[in-house]
Amino acid sequence: MRGFFILFLAVFLWSLAFFSLYCLQVRRAGLRETVLLLNRLFLEKKGYCCGEEENSVVFLFRLVSKMGGLLLTACTLRFFLVPDYYGFLLLLFIASGVSFGWLYLFRRARAWAVPAPAAWERIYSLPEGYAVFLVALNKKEAEEDWIGATLSQLDLRKKNLLVLAILRSGRLIVFPKGQEVLSAGDRLLIFGRKNNNN
Repeated sequence: MRGFFILFLAVFLWSLAFFSLYCLQVRRAGLRETVLLLNRLFLEKKGYCCGEEENSVVFLFRLVSKMGGLLLTACTLRFFLVPDYYGFLLLLFIASGVSFGWLYLFRRARAWAVPAPAAWERIYSLPEGYAVFLVALNKKEAEEDWIGATLSQLDLRKKNLLVLAILRSGRLIVFPKGQEVLSAGDRLLIFGRKNNNN
């Protein structure tokens, strides 16, 4: 009975830590980036690799997820080594929590997996017709001739456009060089003036 309460307390504290990190990340980076982060942490088959975007919240997410795996293993071993009614309830509680969490994450990840914005989404308006745009490169859009071309071939500066960043499959390329080849599914952060002939 005492071991059950210790494991239940550990599961409760782990859930509380994970939920508070989730809320902190949503406040700092927004729901979309948080879901993409959790998608990389939990759903990618290769596993998450440390990169330039590593910060304290991402590190804590990785640490808490590893601790959750160890905790789940400990609860499963306890149930099979010392089977009792309370162990079964604890394992059922953990399994239902993990199932609902995965279902929630899977639905959120599917909602954000496809580039959501329209072809040219105005993010921030500036005087004299300038703005910052988020452009999704899809094969069905007007910019389909951009796919497969380099930035220097497009020569967007003549059209009063400057590519600030490219978001490609969760990786951010800041201030891309002219030899960067654009591909379908890329999302471009562009500063400039949008005309009908752009």
